[in-house]
Amino acid sequence: MLSWGKVLKLKNYSQIKQNKPFEINDIFIYLFVIVSLFVLFLSLVILPQKKKTNGFAIYKGQEIVFTYYNDKNDLIINDKYSNLVNIEQLKDGITIKVFTSETFENFNFIFINTADNYAKMHDSTCSQSKDCVHSPSITSSGMIYCAPHDLKIVPLGQNNIPPWTGGA
Repeated sequence: MLSWGKVLKLKNYSQIKQNKPFEINDIFIYLFVIVSLFVLFLSLVILPQKKKTNGFAIYKGQEIVFTYYNDKNDLIINDKYSNLVNIEQLKDGITIKVFTSETFENFNFIFINTADNYAKMHDSTCSQSKDCVHSPSITSSGMIYCAPHDLKIVPLGQNNIPPWTGGA
């Protein structure tokens, strides 16, 4: 004797066996998903052009210490910090050693690559972990911050204003 459960199972099995693996609506949905993923990939990875920064600024607290302008290849040091900043021009960039006190014990060593347009913290006496040294290099966005020395390196936006000031 067959029970209703077994009859339904046999009926569903034979119906499923007769169905096609893909209906036309399924194919449209799969194509839509594939095209959407392709467009997202293009718009987020391939097509965006990297914005070039106009330069970089180094701040101690809210005071500007040093500014480098790419377009003019110009270096400006705040007079207040002129004895605390050592600059060395290299073939591919600039190295800046910023002493954070008058005792010349604490410093941050920064490299600005003028050819590839990025800034990177290379060394610091801030702490054992040296989090700022392990920060990624910055190009047209981002910031490197050394909390113990209260030192910020930021890219200059349009009109040579750092983006974090709300200017550009």
